[in-house]
Amino acid sequence: MGSPVGPLVAAKVPLGAHFDAVIPPDKRMNVESLADLAAAARPSPLALVVDLTRSQRYYDPNRWRELGVQYVKVPCRGRGQVPEPSAVNDFCWEVSSFLKLAAAGGRGGESAPTVLVHCTHGFNRTGFMIVSYLVRYGGLLVRQALRQFAQARPPGIYKPYYVQALFRYYHEVVPKDFPQPSQPAWKGPASPDVPEEECDPALEPPAQHDDVMGEEVGVAEAAYVVAGVLDCVLGAGASQGRRWFPGSQPVSLARSNLELLRSHRYWVTWKADGTRYMILVLQEGTYLVDRKLAVRRVQLRWPMPPSSSGKPAKLQHLTLLDGEMIVDEEMDTGRRQRRFLAYDLMHVAGHSLVKLPWKKRYDILQRDVVGPRQREGGAIGAGQLALPYRYDQEPFRVRRKEFWTLGQSRTLLHRFIPAVSHESDGLIFQDHDEPYESGTCNTLLKWKFASLNSVDFRLRFDPSRDAEPRLELLETRVGAPRARGYHALEGARIRLPEGADPASFHHAIVECVYDGEEQTWVYLRDRRDKQTPNAYHVYESVQASIQDNILEDELLEHVDEAFRESIYAGDRALAEGRPAGREASEGSSRREGKNERQNETQQQQQETQHHHETQPPAPSPPRPALAAPHIELKVPALAGYERQVSESEEEDLCDDLP
Repeated sequence: MGSPVGPLVAAKVPLGAHFDAVIPPDKRMNVESLADLAAAARPSPLALVVDLTRSQRYYDPNRWRELGVQYVKVPCRGRGQVPEPSAVNDFCWEVSSFLKLAAAGGRGGESAPTVLVHCTHGFNRTGFMIVSYLVRYGGLLVRQALRQFAQARPPGIYKPYYVQALFRYYHEVVPKDFPQPSQPAWKGPASPDVPEEECDPALEPPAQHDDVMGEEVGVAEAAYVVAGVLDCVLGAGASQGRRWFPGSQPVSLARSNLELLRSHRYWVTWKADGTRYMILVLQEGTYLVDRKLAVRRVQLRWPMPPSSSGKPAKLQHLTLLDGEMIVDEEMDTGRRQRRFLAYDLMHVAGHSLVKLPWKKRYDILQRDVVGPRQREGGAIGAGQLALPYRYDQEPFRVRRKEFWTLGQSRTLLHRFIPAVSHESDGLIFQDHDEPYESGTCNTLLKWKFASLNSVDFRLRFDPSRDAEPRLELLETRVGAPRARGYHALEGARIRLPEGADPASFHHAIVECVYDGEEQTWVYLRDRRDKQTPNAYHVYESVQASIQDNILEDELLEHVDEAFRESIYAGDRALAEGRPAGREASEGSSRREGKNERQNETQQQQQETQHHHETQPPAPSPPRPALAAPHIELKVPALAGYERQVSESEEEDLCDDLP
């Protein structure tokens, strides 16, 4: 058995009495003797055993329970393969949940109960799990965690491909002077390394924005993440009894709401045809949450802004972003690169932003979340920061989606969208001053090209009634003409792909566009990211937009007229590069920010080079001044999410909070 690594102790598997016939008495180690060794290793009692073996034949797990010790089995592969990511996630979740519960009961820190971890021999699989835990929860680099485990359980992880897999998974560079693992003397001749599987990129399927990404997490961990997302958006405790995606949803631009462009101050961006995700950043990791509330874990790094004292940046915890995953295609090579375009921020480091105006949230998104990633990546690339992290090895790039003043709509349509290297189907008009609104937001507007105005239906195919699939919508309103639930759209028809079997689309969620000449809906694509069709009132909004048929020239005419209203005076001054009260200082900050960005990361330069986006002539949005006084914030109490924030960190963070 090894020495303790915090509350964790590594050991080999104990053996039951049925092995006594082949093991000398002085070599035996059963559950009871291992429990005694664990009790001697730490003053705190042994309370949890995590069994990583895939076999049930070594001993009876009930022996642990008879000793009052909780037993958890997390079977993970071995024999030429490192543990699968889902098993690592399960291990880290089980251990962290157990220790958090103990800490809540007053048994934290040095008094935390002992957790015994074993595989067969207690070196490679056990080491892989403990090192992963130390990196995720101890804030260690892989090299530090490996050394710590090797000191506690000599010689540590001795299979080189396990070590390489750890560096690769956590996107870290292997130090040139890092010692090669040594084979234990009792192990016998070293077995050859298992070569990595080589994969020809040309044989891989091309990346799509709706590909399933990341790693599977357990049911309890997924529920924990979803509860965190709901509480961040809706408030503490709001997750109770709710199971719907809390993201803000736009409404279609029609003549009935066109006047909003005059009465509200809008900024505009392109409507990327990507996949919607929220990203929840926790100490436990980074989680993608889609419209179906499906949760996947991905390995990314999120540094906080450096504190005013100059101390190194800590990592984000309890930060929630909203955005979309797109795939950019390089025009010269055809290479496809995933990129997450973040366009909103609802929570940062435990502080709720949902009541702030959108523009303030948007500025904080760059300053406190995306910007620190870019600056740290640039410092690493320039050799100014000795951090062995590879941002370029992350599963996707992260950037803030650009927005511009309403007056740039024409440039977006005529210059930007034709040049962008991913699919775009229209414009989004964002209310400059709107707080974050969960669900349908009547001031968040979308305009699609006429040929792409679409509705998401659920298809129902009942061959006993007719051969035509029925197009279903979901009525969610109380007091509507229809009862709440699924309703077929009366008289609606759909044109499926040629040769398709209608029965194969039964209960599928499909996006359709309307063919006015044929008076039929035309299948566009499956919506694998959704579990339900559009709500009936969303369909009515889209239908009104289709009937109104606001074409590009008419839209731009209304935009030009609206932009002449007094509410846009500051934005007009900004576009013309002249002072206009407070907007003048923002414009100045923006020009200074442009000079800063010229020195940004190699990573960011590469992203910009490959993105092939023609930027409109308007300057980039301003970086807010850091002038607001420190204010004590009331942070919603989310169980298990509390984090101690130093006074200097809080002052830095709260400059722009209400």
